[in-house]
Amino acid sequence: MTTKTTLIPRENHFIWIRYFAAFSILFSHSRFMSTSPEYDQIISFITWLFPGVPTLFFISGFLVSLSHNGESFSIDYLTKRVLRVFPPLWASVVLSVIALFAVGYLNPLSLNWGEFIFWFFGQLTILQVYHPSFLDNFGIGVLNGSLWAIPVIFQFYLILPFFVKMDKKFSLKYNSNWIYIPLILFAIMNIAFNYFHNFHENIITKVLFLTLIPWAFIFFLGYFFQRNFHLIKGKSSITFIYWLILHVGGYLCLRELGLKWGRNDINPILLVVFALMLTNLAFLPKSHNVIFNRIENFLKKYDITFGIFIYHVVVINFIIHYQILEDNLTYRIILLVIATIIIAAFSMFVLEKPIRDKRSMILAKVNNYWTKKHE
Repeated sequence: MTTKTTLIPRENHFIWIRYFAAFSILFSHSRFMSTSPEYDQIISFITWLFPGVPTLFFISGFLVSLSHNGESFSIDYLTKRVLRVFPPLWASVVLSVIALFAVGYLNPLSLNWGEFIFWFFGQLTILQVYHPSFLDNFGIGVLNGSLWAIPVIFQFYLILPFFVKMDKKFSLKYNSNWIYIPLILFAIMNIAFNYFHNFHENIITKVLFLTLIPWAFIFFLGYFFQRNFHLIKGKSSITFIYWLILHVGGYLCLRELGLKWGRNDINPILLVVFALMLTNLAFLPKSHNVIFNRIENFLKKYDITFGIFIYHVVVINFIIHYQILEDNLTYRIILLVIATIIIAAFSMFVLEKPIRDKRSMILAKVNNYWTKKHE
């Protein structure tokens, strides 16, 4: 197995890939605000060619397993993952609910409080799939349709330490190539799920959609790439171009053949090519352009990609519900982008960065409390 200190460079360009993924998801959902078939076709083509959710899942698998570094499952590990995901999520839900009451959409006197409380705590935990009837007439009918990915990501966080431990054990007992067995099984599960989800959708596929099962191949492909980085990274910086051409060409061929692949409907073979392109892009040599490097460092320091992901659908809902700029799609899209960036930046400065800066103190207090409780 590889180690991050000897094989994987500390410098990378993953920040650009995260922004690309976040905006790919934003623009794919912007179609809800459009009545233009031309806009829908263009955005669908672009976001199917470069899908956001699979990108986020893949780089999560790569980077989280890289930072994991053999850490066992512990209260410390769990606290780190909770601090990364849930505070921004809670802020998004609370602010969205406050806004719904403030604009008068939710009326305390006529609201079904039992339904509301169940939905509210579901949004704060892992039951984001529940969509109450009181939101049916607000925007697209779902306050924040992106949140389904949160419990899926967290399931990967929970399973990763056990998978790493199993990988080490099996690699010693057999050899490191054993990893291809679970990867092939995950790929088969992914293909089977997408087939039934697209052509024979039922309650089982709807439930599975919210579990790690259909997405495991994407996450653990990221783990595999990190684990075998010496096999994945090309020797030349131009390798990225080769994989880009192969990915675009493969996508266009599949599209002409009528084989659907796009956004969340992942063809594992093309996904591997796509992941090879992303990895070689992420580890291109550092630029000699001073301005480019300053911008990259700024984006790394003030990363708002998670905020873009969790706030943009809420913004879309308000724009649709209040029919803002309904006759001008261009201005509507500009408003969506600017409003989402402002809200995401506010969340990062007020919530995410302060928590990140105090993470060591929070971890120490949690560990201290946990130790005393179990003495």
